[in-house]
Amino acid sequence: PLTFSSFWIEHKLVGPFPDPKEVPGAMGQPAHPLFHVTQMVLHAINACLILFVLRLLGIRFPTAVFTAAFFALHPVNVASVAWVAERKNLLSAIFLWLALMLFALPRRRADRSIAYARETLKWIYVVSLAAFALALSAKAAALVAAPVVLITDRLLERRWSWAGFWRSVPYFGLGMLMAMITTAREAFIAKSWEPVEIWARPFIAVAALAHYVQKMLLPVNQ
Repeated sequence: PLTFSSFWIEHKLVGPFPDPKEVPGAMGQPAHPLFHVTQMVLHAINACLILFVLRLLGIRFPTAVFTAAFFALHPVNVASVAWVAERKNLLSAIFLWLALMLFALPRRRADRSIAYARETLKWIYVVSLAAFALALSAKAAALVAAPVVLITDRLLERRWSWAGFWRSVPYFGLGMLMAMITTAREAFIAKSWEPVEIWARPFIAVAALAHYVQKMLLPVNQ
């Protein structure tokens, strides 16, 4: 919903294509320039959020900058910027990183008072959950952030704890809810073709994972 809402707003503002009277030959372009500018702005925001999250996790500044720059320049991620239809990747990533940043932020503010921490933590936590819900509304695959939240809590607390587990439960709950909605919707749409056999799905998942690892290490033929 979030992805198509962003397209709808841009469509209402400028339409799908540039005005051919203003830009000669513009009808040959895949989309209005505003769509591409938005893609680049979202990608830049993602790189900045990655830098902030890594710093909150205690990563040294040079390493955090290198990682954010690597993300910004990697061909796999740049492909999502060039291809307007992949807006879902950019939007889901923004709210995913924002959710992680808000989840980690209160635990790095040790200089604040106990009263401040208790009063503020719950609201920041709620906003983090809302950001995660928006990430899911942009792309259901953002549900992978749920275990990442649990691991992030472990990194911040430097130990596994039941409190950390319970803090991650709402994220798993939202992820499972979106998974069920997506599954039901895809099952409804897929009635017109033969579904993939259940026994084959784990092999497809492994093949997809291997494909993305290969693209990360050797980004050719993008």
